[in-house]
Amino acid sequence: MNLRRRDFMKTLAASALATIAHPPALALANRTSVSLSAPDRALRGAAITITLHVTHRGNNFIHFTNWVLLKADDQEIARWEFSAFNRPPSENFTLETTLEVQQTVQLVAEGNCNLHGSDGKAFHTITITVTDS
Repeated sequence: MNLRRRDFMKTLAASALATIAHPPALALANRTSVSLSAPDRALRGAAITITLHVTHRGNNFIHFTNWVLLKADDQEIARWEFSAFNRPPSENFTLETTLEVQQTVQLVAEGNCNLHGSDGKAFHTITITVTDS
């Protein structure tokens, strides 16, 4: 058995033992949820910052958020992938991206737990304005 596989098996065994020893912690696990922060209005051509707030109880080797995505008018504009060896930084974290808006745009964000799935999609509309007031 090579060293990497042996380390994997040790980690898997330790995770299984921790789950058996502390079953209430497993009951606290949930689906990944995402909320969006972005301006309600923007000038045509403006570069706006979009912040995704991701929440998920459970961020360990076998249970984690495995992806988060953001769409603008049904076009994927950002996607973050995670794995057992590249997990999110914590149970609650933020992701940011920018978008140059040319017209009113409908944003949709969603995250997914590798075991429990998604808590649903978050929506936000940015309306184009003629002036910045």
